[in-house]
Amino acid sequence: MESPVLRGLHARGFDALDDAFDYGLRVVYWGTVVEDRPVFDGTVRLIERNARIRAAYLTGTPVPDLVREYQVSSQRVYQILQDN
Repeated sequence: MESPVLRGLHARGFDALDDAFDYGLRVVYWGTVVEDRPVFDGTVRLIERNARIRAAYLTGTPVPDLVREYQVSSQRVYQILQDN
């Protein structure tokens, strides 16, 4: 008896939602080349910005002023201040 030719996606069961999500991402991005470096090259700039925010806060700049100057939410400023 000849095996049927398999084409397309086939339904299968997953033990966990993470496994299903991982499978879905692999199907969607099949053949995509993954970079060896971060895609977002602004990480260094954010680290420097966060350091400036912490330094300004430690010298007495109030959070509302930091929010206006750096155009971020007050919640983000507090996250940055706690991320020491």
